[in-house]
Amino acid sequence: MSIISPSMSSKARILVLKRFLAGDEDLIAKVYGIFGIESAFVRKGVLPESPFFGIFEPFNMMELCFEEKNGIVIPLDVSDLEPLSYLSLESYQRYLWMSAVASFILKYAQFYDEKLFSTFTFYLKKRVTNVKAFYLRLFIDFMNALGIYNLNVFGEEERRLLHIIESSDEKYLSRLKIDELLYRKTLKALEERIQNSL
Repeated sequence: MSIISPSMSSKARILVLKRFLAGDEDLIAKVYGIFGIESAFVRKGVLPESPFFGIFEPFNMMELCFEEKNGIVIPLDVSDLEPLSYLSLESYQRYLWMSAVASFILKYAQFYDEKLFSTFTFYLKKRVTNVKAFYLRLFIDFMNALGIYNLNVFGEEERRLLHIIESSDEKYLSRLKIDELLYRKTLKALEERIQNSL
């Protein structure tokens, strides 16, 4: 259910998660903000003369003035742009990491929360060398923010790994080697916990 009247404009900090071409000139972007996850229709967004050209790139963060009509966000103006998309150009590994975080948000962020927004931007900006360890840490931080993280519901192996992930500093996590089978098993257990809680 929309929290914004169709006839009024509003302003919000948003993250761009994904974008698609809509015809030859327009864009549709999946964005996360006070409305949760919504589609933004950016008229003529791919044309160089558009004020929104290059703005609605994945991972960009901005202050957006918008209207919402029939569940679609219509951008009116943008300010305070933080072009995080440039970070993804640093390396293919960094692009893959940022894409994984954006996909995580699209899959699990069913509503807006200021703490979650800060958590997501923190992970988007992070230069990660050990994807497995930090992806599990993202799950833990997300679940803690929702109040659904409970170590005791997991099996012994997963519990031991998650305790290490949760209690270790970033330097240690960067060096932590995680068995692929255990990683997948733990990931599945976390996903099931979220799905059963939301």
